[in-house]
Amino acid sequence: MSQSSADNAKNYNADLSALDTAPLLELTASDDPIVVAELRLAQKVSSHYETWLKAQLSIESLRSWQIEGFGDVRLRLLENHGLSNGYQLRTHIDRLKDLPGIGTGLQQRLRSHLDLVVRQLEASHPGGQFSSGQYELMRLDELLALQNGEHHLQVLNRDLKEFAGAVADLQSKITERQVEVQSLMNDFDALWW
Repeated sequence: MSQSSADNAKNYNADLSALDTAPLLELTASDDPIVVAELRLAQKVSSHYETWLKAQLSIESLRSWQIEGFGDVRLRLLENHGLSNGYQLRTHIDRLKDLPGIGTGLQQRLRSHLDLVVRQLEASHPGGQFSSGQYELMRLDELLALQNGEHHLQVLNRDLKEFAGAVADLQSKITERQVEVQSLMNDFDALWW
């Protein structure tokens, strides 16, 4: 193997060690990589949905909802407790019954209206559903790094085969030289005895 091949192998090893292989290891460590891939897809879709829903609910003012039993006084009470939009309400809805003046009934009324708003937002979403294609599973830089890593692995595999061939040639030469040295030693011993 030439010096440039050895240098290339070192560079490839350094490049490969810098790659984030956790997603690949996760897939290959499982008994069923398809299950892991489906789980990652579901997580990606869920993450996309939550990000979208947070953005949509954050612009939904509770004052614009006009819910029975929630006049200006109760709305100010909610606002004083940091609840002025739909996302804040969704995040903290379980603690509402602890606020003075808001019991289980009013909490349930808010929860029902929040569910209605979420369903309306989902219905108005382009495409009507949240899905993620296979190319959205990875960021572009991760995909490029993976493709680059695959290329490096192919080159390393080729270099490894060349190296294995060179080692076999070297082993053959070493064996020949050992036989030659043994023959010379035998000839030398014959001269002295």
